[in-house]
Amino acid sequence: MGFDEIMAFIEYNTNPYGVNIDDCIIRAITCATSKDYFDVMDGLIDVADEHDWEIDELRTMNVYLMSIGWEHCELEEPMTVKQFSEAITDPRILVVNGHATCTKNGNTYDTWNCNRYKVKHIYRKRIDE
Repeated sequence: MGFDEIMAFIEYNTNPYGVNIDDCIIRAITCATSKDYFDVMDGLIDVADEHDWEIDELRTMNVYLMSIGWEHCELEEPMTVKQFSEAITDPRILVVNGHATCTKNGNTYDTWNCNRYKVKHIYRKRIDE
């Protein structure tokens, strides 16, 4: 791992107990939005219960993020998390191979370094016109 890769990844866990319990969606949303961990968890649970989905499904995350003013946006060209975090510095929630992470200020904030993974989905704060 090169020095530039270390600089683009910051080990960060928004889980209030400091554990990693398959809660990456909650951690990514909490990091990107500065919302309280338990408020995000409750919001995701409400969406999941309303639709009879699981809390950690992409569609649950999508509906919840839309409800708090975020939107799904398209990736113009294939890139890794690291490439994306360097190109777009505003807070974003990225989804890669069954994992959600947060990028902002040119860094990836997560409990493990997923910078080499290809970005599959991107969410950003909705830009009202």
